[in-house]
Amino acid sequence: MRRYKLAIKGSEEELKWLNQLAQRGWLLTRVHGNWYQFSRTEQTYRLFSEYVTDDVVPDAHQPSGPFEILATCHLKNPDVRVLYTGTPQAQLGDARIDAGDATLQLKIALALRGHLLNIMNGLIILGVLTIVGLLYFNLVPEDAYDWIVFGWLVISFTPAVIAGKVHQRANALRVRTNDYEGAWMPTQHVFLKNMPSELDTDKVKSIGEWALVGHDKKGTYWYDVRSLASLAEIKQTLRPVVGNSVEISIVSYLGLAPIGYI
Repeated sequence: MRRYKLAIKGSEEELKWLNQLAQRGWLLTRVHGNWYQFSRTEQTYRLFSEYVTDDVVPDAHQPSGPFEILATCHLKNPDVRVLYTGTPQAQLGDARIDAGDATLQLKIALALRGHLLNIMNGLIILGVLTIVGLLYFNLVPEDAYDWIVFGWLVISFTPAVIAGKVHQRANALRVRTNDYEGAWMPTQHVFLKNMPSELDTDKVKSIGEWALVGHDKKGTYWYDVRSLASLAEIKQTLRPVVGNSVEISIVSYLGLAPIGYI
């Protein structure tokens, strides 16, 4: 059986999907691009994935231990391999293998997002040229153009919808890794009431870039924070720093990124 799936290689989401198929008796045997090859098995496998370098892969193929090497996938950006292993032994089903740091997953997610947006751009251009050609040569009935345009838009923007989901995952990885290089970040307005003194932003810098806007004599401080974190995550990060006596209010700023830049 073959399946096509756009997923961040080595991610928890991909591994969950592979394990769901393994529970149904379909075991991963090969990964090529976004195509996954499976074979039928009577045993119930638990799959794992991890990032390895090229020099580790030959050693990994040597039979050792209870884990079987099922497949590998070479990625160009970043230059790394994803190693997929599995075991039918029930007592090892709860074992955990570190799939690698989140920095690699972030790079893979950004590369996948860029690939999807390139596909969308190509489909849009191809669709425009096709429709212009059909109109010029009058190859289809006039009442069919509405359906043609509708189908073209659906096909063209499907990669954009998938890219949006990958973008959300990339944002979560940026917050997790504190890597905001090249990212557009919305500005949130944070108001802290009953503060005895100015906020120590070094203690909350992991959430984003902080800037003091002003304060009054009643102990209210307001800050702008450029962050990809949600409002709940910002509050959760602030609470242990400012204490329970401080009232935290956040006003979301709905900014717009430059066109084509996300």
